[in-house]
Amino acid sequence: PDQAIAQGVVKENSLPAKIFNFLNRRYLKRATSVIALDGFMATNVLKKMEGLEKMHVIPPWPMEDSLEIIPKEENPFIKEHGLEGKFVLMYSGNHSPVHPLGTFLEAARELADEENIHFMFIGGGKGKQEVEDFIEKEKPRNIVSLPYQPLDQIKYSLSSADVHLVSMGAPMIGCVHPCKFYGSLSLAKPMIYLGPKESHIGVVIEANSCGWQIEHGETDELVNIIREAASLTDLQEIGERGKAKVDSDLSRDHLCSKFCEVISASPQALKA
Repeated sequence: PDQAIAQGVVKENSLPAKIFNFLNRRYLKRATSVIALDGFMATNVLKKMEGLEKMHVIPPWPMEDSLEIIPKEENPFIKEHGLEGKFVLMYSGNHSPVHPLGTFLEAARELADEENIHFMFIGGGKGKQEVEDFIEKEKPRNIVSLPYQPLDQIKYSLSSADVHLVSMGAPMIGCVHPCKFYGSLSLAKPMIYLGPKESHIGVVIEANSCGWQIEHGETDELVNIIREAASLTDLQEIGERGKAKVDSDLSRDHLCSKFCEVISASPQALKA
C-alpha cells in the first residue's frame, strides 16, 4: 500500500494498509529472490523483509522494438503539428498525481511570448485534466495536448522533441519507478527532471550529465534552464551521454541477462 499511503489515499495505520503490509511481508518472506526497480525502492522493500542477500536491483529496459531515432527533417509528426523551427519540450506518458506537472505548466505560462519554445503534453490519466483546464483557461499559444499515440507511431512523436520532460512527486520516491525515463535515454534526448535530486532519476542524470534536475515549484529556475537548453549548440552531445548509459548498462539484452542470472541462481532452479 506504499503508493496509496504516500498519496494520502489511506493512512499508514489504517486497516487496509495493515492488511496489505501483512500480506506483502508474507510474500517477501516466502520469496526466493526479490527484484526492486531501483535502489530507493529496494530500501523501502527491505523495511518489510529479512534477507538482504535475496534482494536484487534490476531496472526495466526501454521498449527497444518500438523506439527509433527519426531525424527531424524526416519526421512527419513535426510537419503534422507545425513544429518546424520550434524548440520542443515534451512530456509523454501517464498524467498522474504521482507525476505532478504544475511547475511545467507555470513555466510554459512564463515562456508564452517566446515564439520558438513549444510544449507538448502527450498521454492520458487522471492528471490530464489539469493540462486541459490550464489550456482552456490560459489559451496559451505554446502548448499542445494530445492523447496517447499508437505504439507504432511513438518513435515519431518522441523523436520530435528536443528535450524530454520527466516528473516525479517527492513522496513517490521508492514507491514508483518512471519507465518513460528509459525511452528518453535510448533516443538520446536530454531531460529536464522535475523531482528530488535524491532519487534514481536524479542519480542517473547527475552521474551521466545527460540533463537537468529541478525541484517542484522552482518555476523561475526551470524557465532559466529551458532558455539555456534552447540556446545550446551541444544539446545532442548531452543526449548522447544518456544513450551511452543505456547501451552500456540498461539495454534489454544486458538487463534480461541479469534477470536470468537471478532466476538461475535460485535453489529451485539449481534443483531442476
